[in-house]
Amino acid sequence: MRKVISVDPMGTMTFLNDPAFASLVSKGKATITRASHVEPLPRGRRKLFQALRWLFGETGKVAQWTREWRGPWQVDLAPSRGPILGPFADRQKAIEAEITWLQDHNQTG
Repeated sequence: MRKVISVDPMGTMTFLNDPAFASLVSKGKATITRASHVEPLPRGRRKLFQALRWLFGETGKVAQWTREWRGPWQVDLAPSRGPILGPFADRQKAIEAEITWLQDHNQTG
């Protein structure tokens, strides 16, 4: 997967959050904005997923456990004014589609 950094005339960099760019985030003032939600597709499981993330956050054992759930998964690109993509058999395929959509629609800068 390609990694894209956009720099505007004021020097503001925009990129998808990725461990490869961690040193950039630590060098200055960073604002991280959610571009989408990758969630389980069945409504009941999605509501449970959202409740667990609200209670326990995006990191830790519970968050990791939810990332390992079996599919189907969907990508809700509403925060980027995009569509809902899916279903995808597994979470990684959903993330790959999310990244492709964001890059193809200039949401990385």
